[in-house]
Parts: sequence; structure tokens; C-alpha cells
Amino acid sequence: MASLAGNFEDTHVAAPAAYRRFALRGLYMRRTKSGLGRSQAVVGAGPGALGGTAYMSWWPIYNGLGDDAKLVARAIGLHCGVPGYGFHTLTFAFEDDRFKGATLQAMGIVPGEDEDYSIVGGTGEFAMVNGVVNRVVLTTGEQMDIDRLTITGLIPVLNELQVVPVQNQVIKIGAWGGNGGLEADVGVHPHRLQSVTIRSGQIIDSLSYSYTDQAGEQHVAGPWGGMGGNTATIELANMEFIREVSGTTGAFLGDNVVTSLKIITNLNMYGPFGVPFGTPFNVPLHGNNGIIGFFGRAGQFLNAIGVYTRA
Repeated sequence: MASLAGNFEDTHVAAPAAYRRFALRGLYMRRTKSGLGRSQAVVGAGPGALGGTAYMSWWPIYNGLGDDAKLVARAIGLHCGVPGYGFHTLTFAFEDDRFKGATLQAMGIVPGEDEDYSIVGGTGEFAMVNGVVNRVVLTTGEQMDIDRLTITGLIPVLNELQVVPVQNQVIKIGAWGGNGGLEADVGVHPHRLQSVTIRSGQIIDSLSYSYTDQAGEQHVAGPWGGMGGNTATIELANMEFIREVSGTTGAFLGDNVVTSLKIITNLNMYGPFGVPFGTPFNVPLHGNNGIIGFFGRAGQFLNAIGVYTRA
């Protein structure tokens, strides 16, 4: 019999320069077995003494447990079971604005109710990913079971496939405000914004934020400004991103500063912080890019603010 050597080709390519780490938490999968909104169906049974059942699923995944939770993905797949074991192959298809169109491919042999799936690939935001989907059964019922999902993984950043250098993948818009204070910026460009902390009273006293870079490393920028006012921290959810920043700038104690800020994400509105007076500004972004960081000028207060977004 002929060898497969003649069918095999190999090519040297650049090894990954780095990996982006990610984690999606707080996801809840609803497995409705019967009645209105059923999301799985039996498609066949195996022969022989072991028997076994095969069924298809199209389980919806939400970003919370409450009635106001948003549908963010679906788990579409085939499940084959025999007593004591089941084999699952699933495609997690994302419908949330930021990850819309992206997929994760997962599979595994699952002997129990709480289980792990191996992530063997993906597309879009998750291209060439490897990782694990952990499923924990929270509730069971006659018609519906609810599982909590935690998805963690690594996405390779390839030298040869990186067409645009990381530092050129973001652009700066703005800034709005005065020329006082000192320049406030980051040394490593942001990739994913995690939280924003604002101190404010009559005006915006200071701003700081935490973010991850292209390689998945965490950074903190700021605080830029003074320690006056009250503190408010915005913790962005797993699939939440800022799509609009607006506010006002004006004169305060002889300085030109940012007097108010309002932040709108794909899920919530935060603010306004400070007191809106002076000249308004607005930075709306369309599509899935979102605002991933800030820069500006600061001294005793936040004198000016601009935003980072993806190119």
C-alpha cells in the first residue's frame, strides 16, 4: 500500500510572537428541553444493547440570569450519548455587537453534569484560539436547565500574519479641553478597556483606567488630575464596550478643564459626571470598534481628554 508521504506538504512559518489571553465570565446557557422556546431535539437513537441517543441543540447564552439579560451567543451542536458518557461537539456563535460573527469550536467527552469542553479553534476575534469552556450546572428543571459558562483561552499573534504593527492598530481622536497641565498618555497602546475611574464634583477632577494590551498584559493609566470630588468606577462586563463619550469643557478657577463626562456603552449609560457647562463635545463610534482608551492633559484637574480606538 502506498505511503501518505507523497500527500504531505510542510512549510516553515513564523512562530507565534505572543499570545493574547482572554476570559469570558458571567455567561449563562439555557437548555430548554420542552415547551415554548425548546432549544434541543432528539434526532436518533443508536442500535444494540447500549442504545444511546443523539440530539441537536441551539442553546441560547445570556450575559446574566435576570429577565433583562441580553442574548449574546448560541451553542449549536450535536450530542451523542451512551450510558455513562456523552460526546459533544459545539459551535459557540456570538451575536453580541463586539463579537458578532465570531465563533468558537469546542468538543469533548463529558461523563458528568459539570464538565469542560476543549476549544479547538475559532474565527473572527477568536481566530486560531485554543482554550477551555467550563460548564457548571446551576439549576435543573422539567423544562429547562441553566448552566454557568466560563470561557478561557489563548489567541496567537503571529509574526508573519501581523500585517500592521501593533502600535499602528490604534488611532487617537481629540483632544478636547485646554492646554494647561502636563501631557497624559500611555506607553503601551490599549487593546481592551476594562474599567474607568472618574473623580468629579463641579468638574472632572481626575480620570484613570485599566486595560489590556495586544499581548494580553494588564496596565493602569493615571490617575490624571487631582484628588478632589467623589469617585465613581465603571467596571465593564465581559462583552461590554464604550461606543460613545460626550461631555463639556470650560473655564474653572482660571483654568480650562473638562467640566463633565458621560459614557455610553453597548449595554449601559454612565453619568453625567461633573456639571455640564461650557462647550460640548461628542465622540460617537459606529460598528464594533469601540473606545479602548484615553489620553489628554492634566494638572490639578483634568484639562483635556481624547480617546483611543482601533484603526
